[in-house]
Amino acid sequence: MKPSFKALNPPSNDHKIITINHKIFTILFVTLFLCFSITAIPLESASASVKKNSSVNKLKSNKSIVKNRSKADKSTTKNSRNKSKSDKCVTKNGKNKSKNDKSVTKNSKAKSKNNRNLAKSNKTKLKFNTGVVSKNNSSRSKKIAASQKDDINASVRIRQVSGVVKSSLHKTAVKMGLNKKLTNQLISIFRNTSALPNIRKGDLVQVAYQEKHVNGKRVKTGVITAAIITSKNKSYHAYRFAYNGKHGYYDENGNSLESSFLKVPLKYREISSGFSGRRLHPIKHIFQPHNGIDYSAPKGTPIKSVGDGIVIFKGYEYSAGNYIKIKHASTGISEYMHLSKFHKSMTVNTKVSKGDVIGYVGDTGYATGPHLHLGFIVNNRYVDYSKLKLPHGEPLPKQFRNMFFQHVAMINKQWNRTARRELSFNNTNTVVAPVL
Repeated sequence: MKPSFKALNPPSNDHKIITINHKIFTILFVTLFLCFSITAIPLESASASVKKNSSVNKLKSNKSIVKNRSKADKSTTKNSRNKSKSDKCVTKNGKNKSKNDKSVTKNSKAKSKNNRNLAKSNKTKLKFNTGVVSKNNSSRSKKIAASQKDDINASVRIRQVSGVVKSSLHKTAVKMGLNKKLTNQLISIFRNTSALPNIRKGDLVQVAYQEKHVNGKRVKTGVITAAIITSKNKSYHAYRFAYNGKHGYYDENGNSLESSFLKVPLKYREISSGFSGRRLHPIKHIFQPHNGIDYSAPKGTPIKSVGDGIVIFKGYEYSAGNYIKIKHASTGISEYMHLSKFHKSMTVNTKVSKGDVIGYVGDTGYATGPHLHLGFIVNNRYVDYSKLKLPHGEPLPKQFRNMFFQHVAMINKQWNRTARRELSFNNTNTVVAPVL
């Protein structure tokens, strides 16, 4: 059987137009929908994020507000606590102030008490001091009164003693009853004479010295007023005499016993080399004259001029080192060698006096150690200074000689003139005489 097909009518143009419009409309709708969806999604997401952010920020702000509020609450609580503490401190300070006020009042009371005590102590001190002062014044017044009484009752006497030398002058002086001071004074008086070097066994020594007596008792010894040493029919006299505020010892003719030159110009340890015509030089190692005396002494020891004079040379020489020359009128020239330095006042033509410091010990030039080389020239020739007969001091002025001779005659008249063989060590004679 043949299939039966129903014949279809061909479509009309209106139907096609409708379908096309429908398709266009759908396409436009789809495109519009797609565009709207595309644009709407980010806006929603943005709004959602904004909402989320706003919510988060709101939460954070709320949290911060809560925290700030809690902190503020805590701070307020702390402030309240601090206020309470400050209130407590204020109250305590108020209490302390009250206590301080009380202590101030107590201190003021204590001060007033202390002031009273100080016033009392000052009064007691014043009383004590016045008592001490009065006691001291009374003791001083008593001492002064006693000394015045002693002066009234005191008398100065001249005691004369004599003795014969058996071994030495020192032992003889001790046996004569002279103390150490008088013995040294006796030796010093005759130091510049030939009496001491020539003293021998059997020589006669006579000494007169001052004694102070109070109520008949000897309390003090004074100075030697006269002394005589008789050796081999030659006598050496010494008499103490004062004029114009000066005093000294003179022989029976009024000539001074003091030398116008020093025996030595410095304090020395030893004489390392003496004056010699032939000596082995310690540096040159040859024999040659040694025209002076070497005094060994520490470096810097002061050196004195042996007498009055004028500086004629000051300088340096290769072998002598620093040295100085002084001319002494009508006596000679002294030389001082190997000085470490000169005294600042030393210049050529400077006037110097006996005992003035001119320099200091050193070891300049040819020297093996610190020492002073002292040379002395007389008539253009070197001499041994230790053996030189040095001139004595100035004699008494003429206007005082008659008075001096009367003084010597009075002493000799009072002196015990017993013969030498009849003398004993206890042979003494005491007379009352004024202080000279």
